[in-house]
Amino acid sequence: TAYPSVPAGFPTVHDTATGAPAGPLHWNAWPLHLGRGVSFELEADLGPDQDFMNNLRPPANVANRDRFDDGIRPDLINFAHCQRTRIPVQVFITPAMKAFMLAGGNQSYINIWVDSNRNGHGGDSYNCPATDTTPAARALEHIVINFPVDPALLTPGVNNVIVPTRLVAWPTELQDKPAWLRVTLTAGPIDLPLVDGDEHFSDGRGNRYRFGETEDYLLRPQTEPNGADIAVHKTGRVRQDFDPAANTVVSKVAWAIDYHNVGDQPAREVVLRDLLDKDVDLNAVLLDVRTAPAVPYAVEGKTLVFRVGEVAPGAGGKIAIIMATRQLTLTGNVITNTVRATAANDGNSDNNEASARVEIGLRAPRIVT
Repeated sequence: TAYPSVPAGFPTVHDTATGAPAGPLHWNAWPLHLGRGVSFELEADLGPDQDFMNNLRPPANVANRDRFDDGIRPDLINFAHCQRTRIPVQVFITPAMKAFMLAGGNQSYINIWVDSNRNGHGGDSYNCPATDTTPAARALEHIVINFPVDPALLTPGVNNVIVPTRLVAWPTELQDKPAWLRVTLTAGPIDLPLVDGDEHFSDGRGNRYRFGETEDYLLRPQTEPNGADIAVHKTGRVRQDFDPAANTVVSKVAWAIDYHNVGDQPAREVVLRDLLDKDVDLNAVLLDVRTAPAVPYAVEGKTLVFRVGEVAPGAGGKIAIIMATRQLTLTGNVITNTVRATAANDGNSDNNEASARVEIGLRAPRIVT
């Protein structure tokens, strides 16, 4: 369901078996995406997912489990009925992607939808009456239609783009109800298969896009603040470094933790606990720990504990943990590392845990000539 007792009709799953409009699919999100981070999955409800959980679980009626919906801050969005507004959107681009788009004369595009009438669909429209200064007009739930973003104006990394909306339908009688909002970033304009008068628009359905990302948010009424909400993400990779002093190749595992407060209130007394699925002495395998910003940490038994403290809305940090693999592989070559976050006032526990899994293979040979 989209809301209690309201069926969800948003296009979310790309390969549908029902004949319903397909949701968007982005083949390569990394070079151009929304926010600071992005996770990869083949489909919204099935198959492998970098988050180790699918965004949708239809049998359990659970949605919006993507840990990297971070392109906008819901607390900065203010709608008024039949009025325009501006939405800050974060766009990430790599140096290579910027050069590629400039060479081809291409632009990226932002599209935004909001479920104005809370009916679980994104393709409705409304009459906005004339005022002393404006004529009568129509407000679509497709509130931003193919807004162009010039790559020449983007710097490599994260950019803040202020996106103007069209008229937004935001009925007074529904302002105390939550509403879904979708943001899509693509490297070309999206198709607009629907028509309202002389306006062409979409209901959020998508094609297969080469780059970009789609994110969904549940906007809560101002009388129901989101509160603090610490989200974590974990990745892992195996490194093989040559040690000239020992004349050997040393295998290491590099774990990375990203954490940020996606809520609209400061998160207090934030603590991250990082643990392995191996029965090992952490002090024996731990090679290096780096935090940005600086965070005190300690080894407590088999757990690394990071006492982060207070995290402001929209703020966060990164942690890198380097471990030697020799003792880690004594009981198998597959290693899982899990981070769990707690806060004194976290209002959402769905995004407080993340895991990463690596497999230690044969060491790379050293070729001597």
